[in-house]
Amino acid sequence: MGNLMKFSVGVYGGLERVDVGTGQCLIRHPETNELRIVNYTPEQAAEIAKWHEARKANRASAPLIQNALPFLNADQREEILSGLPGSEFDELFKDDDSYSKGDDKEPESEPAF
Repeated sequence: MGNLMKFSVGVYGGLERVDVGTGQCLIRHPETNELRIVNYTPEQAAEIAKWHEARKANRASAPLIQNALPFLNADQREEILSGLPGSEFDELFKDDDSYSKGDDKEPESEPAF
């Protein structure tokens, strides 16, 4: 087994564990609680873990996921953040005119939490 990093996701879905040795990321679906393994290279997994740790430490100062992990596409980023596969995320927002599939532009400011 590689270097396993476990994250707390609470009641939501998203990234739960990263094994930087094998590149495997464990992602929890927010509705079904189903766990899914997504494979990346060990180098990519290490970058994902590094970003996630920064986000856990201080969400406000952590880099935006699209800036920290440019090798991920929009669907991959959303699955790491929310646990929703791209097709389910698209279905959820299909009637929202403000949602643009694949829009990788950086927002003008971070939303307040």
